[in-house]
Amino acid sequence: MKVIYVFDTLCIWCYGFSEVIGELHDEYRRRLPFEVVSGGMLRHERKGTLPEVGQYIRDGYPLVQRKTGARFGEDFLEMLEGNAPAVFDSDIPARAVATFKMLHPAQTLAYTTEIQKAIFIDGMDPSNPLPYIDVAAEFDLEAKEFKRLFTGEESIAAAERDFKRTVDLGATGYPTVYFEFDGQPRLIARGYTDFNVLQARFDHVVSRAKAREQSMN
Repeated sequence: MKVIYVFDTLCIWCYGFSEVIGELHDEYRRRLPFEVVSGGMLRHERKGTLPEVGQYIRDGYPLVQRKTGARFGEDFLEMLEGNAPAVFDSDIPARAVATFKMLHPAQTLAYTTEIQKAIFIDGMDPSNPLPYIDVAAEFDLEAKEFKRLFTGEESIAAAERDFKRTVDLGATGYPTVYFEFDGQPRLIARGYTDFNVLQARFDHVVSRAKAREQSMN
């Protein structure tokens, strides 16, 4: 049994959901492993500079703030409204997350939260690799080793595995949460979901899974 969280670092709804999935992790991490999977929301022809791809953020962030309580910082909003040349490309943060998973898998969810804060509060350019290394160092990871993996072929291959995993799971949007039991992922939430609703769903599926396990013994 495990929890599978499919997200994209550059997804504003995933940023709004980060507190909820963090609460779920705190509730279940001693009983269930968590797998964090990067999706590919802005790749290939969909990636671009803020003038090219920023409209969905401009249209959506006020709703995310109202519904989730997540705060978008002044530095980020200035970058957004100023049409800064920052490139929004899901490949780069996905490689950072994949690198972190290789080195410190248990803290991957916390790392994703911190890099999203760096982007959506502090206005970090998500196409700049250096801040991802700096944030990883806050988790006591050796910067030189993180940089070696992050800038090498290992992280490219690992990110591609995440993108394929997203497709295999059937995740068509972010955030998406699954509960895997007996090798089969079961969809628990697609899109932003309140913690109380998410917890009730998990309590239900976990109790059913445990009952099934007991019946098979």
